Amino acid sequence: MDLATSNASLLVWNNDIIFAQIITYLHNSTDSLYAVSLTTKRGWCYTIPALWDKPLLKRINKFRLLVETAGHELPIHLGDHSYYGELLRTLDLSMLAARWDLVDYNNLSKLFQHSHKLKSLDINLCSNIRSSEFEQMFNSNVDMCKSLDSFYLSETKFSVLSMQRVLKMMPNLFTLDLSFTVANDALLLTIAKNCPKMRHLYLENCLDITNYGIQNIVDECFELEHLELVGCPDFSDDEYVESHGIELEWDGTGLDEDEDGSSDFSEEFSDDDDFYGMELSELILDDNEDRTTGPTVIYLGDDTDEDNYSYDEDFVS
Repeated sequence: MDLATSNASLLVWNNDIIFAQIITYLHNSTDSLYAVSLTTKRGWCYTIPALWDKPLLKRINKFRLLVETAGHELPIHLGDHSYYGELLRTLDLSMLAARWDLVDYNNLSKLFQHSHKLKSLDINLCSNIRSSEFEQMFNSNVDMCKSLDSFYLSETKFSVLSMQRVLKMMPNLFTLDLSFTVANDALLLTIAKNCPKMRHLYLENCLDITNYGIQNIVDECFELEHLELVGCPDFSDDEYVESHGIELEWDGTGLDEDEDGSSDFSEEFSDDDDFYGMELSELILDDNEDRTTGPTVIYLGDDTDEDNYSYDEDFVS
């Protein structure tokens, strides 16, 4: 490297604006960010917040390491952040293999103690948490509840009462996914009264939702933009929803009943031979449906080099 090149590199390295743009460009490359963090104090200060913003979690060992590291004090305080966990903004467990067995109250409550600035939380299919534990880990972290704007609870087993108590503490939510839960009209009424900023609400296959609950949501959540009600058989008032300018995703299962009370939906599988001859995947998923993987999927590893990494290393490696 000649003197001119060396001087140019120093100018780039010492320019806050340029360096910040470089980090933004590398934001989706964990390996590149990690490499920069090992260069100098300056490189560490710029990359650690990016690495903790939305960590990629596909293996339980990485999640456990995240939990353990969150409570460690930062060697260099970054603004008003003193602990690693305070840098965490998105916790997405939807790609974590076997999360329905291995994510529990103990590790989540430990993580939440130092993650009070969390913005987005996805605990889809984390079914190894009791309703009482679900309440307790949020009751103990009120600041985090107020910080959350996106909450994904699909395919969990919490009671309506527990979800009511927790959602009352989250006034700034604008995205909420309750698909495949026991959500009912009482829970929707709680959301309508306590989550006025709601924009995107997902209620797929919530069998106890009716027109009454949806009308409360529409009437109280003035910022609502998108509502998913696929597989909600007791909802039929699509005109009321759409008259408020809300985008409705719905399959019409609560509409067009015959005189004898049977639904046209049943005609789709009127031939028993056709019904029982279908593959399980055809009964669960539509042709073009892209759904988060669940316990019906066997995880055999990813087609990436990540499987060869040593998980004794720092989770950001």
